Amino acid sequence: MAVRVAEHSGLVIRKVYESGELQEQSKGHDNPVTIADLRVQKSIETNFKHFFPLLAVQGEESAQSMENVEC
Repeated sequence: MAVRVAEHSGLVIRKVYESGELQEQSKGHDNPVTIADLRVQKSIETNFKHFFPLLAVQGEESAQSMENVEC
């Protein structure tokens, strides 16, 4: 499962990169976040929660920042 999640994350990043629309935002000094960051984290959390519904996942990005992000 971990390999598939990692492969899917790579595909998400590649798709955003190839689109040229990184939608970079700043979270603070020297702390950028892109749509790829948000999509990958949301995808990982979604997959983990599918297989492990009681798992508490803590990622770098907030749940609020990923609310309207498609994965």
